Amino acid sequence: MKRCQIEEAQSGLAELPHWDLFRETAVGRYLLDREQAFVRRFLSAVPRPVSLLDVCCCAGRSTLPLSGLASKVMGLDIDMNALRVFRGRSGGYPAVRADGQRLPFADGSFGCVVAIQCALYFDLDRLLRECCRVLREGGWLIFQVINRDNYKRRLKRLLGRSWGDYPSVDLSLEEVLRTVLACGFEVGGVEGYNWLPLVPDIAPLSDSRLLVSVASSVERGLRLGRCPRFSPWVLIAGRKGFSRAEGP
Repeated sequence: MKRCQIEEAQSGLAELPHWDLFRETAVGRYLLDREQAFVRRFLSAVPRPVSLLDVCCCAGRSTLPLSGLASKVMGLDIDMNALRVFRGRSGGYPAVRADGQRLPFADGSFGCVVAIQCALYFDLDRLLRECCRVLREGGWLIFQVINRDNYKRRLKRLLGRSWGDYPSVDLSLEEVLRTVLACGFEVGGVEGYNWLPLVPDIAPLSDSRLLVSVASSVERGLRLGRCPRFSPWVLIAGRKGFSRAEGP
């Protein structure tokens, strides 16, 4: 990539608010596509009408593409500025400023709860128990975690690199799944993703379409999504009262 192209990419991204910055890169769009496909698989199995809550909705980049699959969509975030953007983009969908570990809703309020790229900020047990509480029987919780034992972290240690780590990520996938079960869910689906090379979450490398195209093709071709134990990021679907009904 030429220097002028790098500077242009960095300048364009810098003009975006921080909650949209990474999502507008090639890597960010790849992650969003994978997350959306996973959510749709399970959301399509929820009986209509369905109400959806997006915990840590930010400005709605994950929420709004799902609005056609739900009769009611609500966003929740602690950042008031992001919620203002969410309301503007959504045309008036309700949005609540609150802590994801203390959801201000009655028991059984939603048919689906989505919590993408937010579990690392919370105590996982508290987050999952609150999500279970506000879900109806048979409802789906779809969330994402960063796997402590993923290949990138192992490789970074060998290379002496530390960027991109999250101090709060201290659970293996096995420990996460045990927590899911302990919080009242049965596991309906697990899928690994974000097997992209060791690229910092900043331009210009994160906006390399060629890099993302090649890496995602390798990921699909080798079916790396079926190797969540070593996957950097993992999507998990848990169903409240799963044993009473079949999954998708």
